[in-house]
Amino acid sequence: MADNEQPPADEGTEPDKLRDRIQAMAPVLRTLPRGTHVCVMQEGDELYLYNITRAFELIEGRQPETTVNVAERAKLIHPRDAGELPDDKVQIDPARAETVDLSYPVLVVAGRDELDGSRGRVIDGWHRIYRASRLGIAELPAIVISPDEEQLIRIDPGGDQDEG
Repeated sequence: MADNEQPPADEGTEPDKLRDRIQAMAPVLRTLPRGTHVCVMQEGDELYLYNITRAFELIEGRQPETTVNVAERAKLIHPRDAGELPDDKVQIDPARAETVDLSYPVLVVAGRDELDGSRGRVIDGWHRIYRASRLGIAELPAIVISPDEEQLIRIDPGGDQDEG
C-alpha cells in the first residue's frame, strides 16, 4: 500500500474495532432500565455483555457455594491509574474499590474461564477482589452462575432484550 493510501475500512486497529463494537451496542444498552449494572467482557474478538442487575435478581437468597482465591484473581487486575491497560487485565478504579462492601459475593460464570486459566469467569466482584487483596484477605465467597443462568443474563447485542 502506498504511503498516501488509506487502509480498507475493515483494517482498523484492535482498540478501534473494540470501540466500534461497543458503540454499535450502545442502542441496545439504552433499552435497559436506568441504573442497570452491566459487565462487558472481551474474549479474543468476542464481546459478551451481562446484565448484572438481573443476575442479582436471579440469585436472590442463594448462598455462596464456593470461594475465589483473592491473590490469584488479583493478578488479573490493572488499576485505572497504573498506565496503559494490558489486553489480559481487568481495569478497576482503586478509589471505588476502597468503598465496596466485601460482604457481597463475587459472581462467577461456570462455563467460562479467566484468560490465565482460572476456573470460572468473574463477571462481578473485581473491585471487591482488589480491595480484599489490599487488606490481605485470602478468599471471598462466590456464587456460580450456571451456563443456563448465563443465557438468562446475557445481553444480546442484536437488541432482543427480555425485560423480565
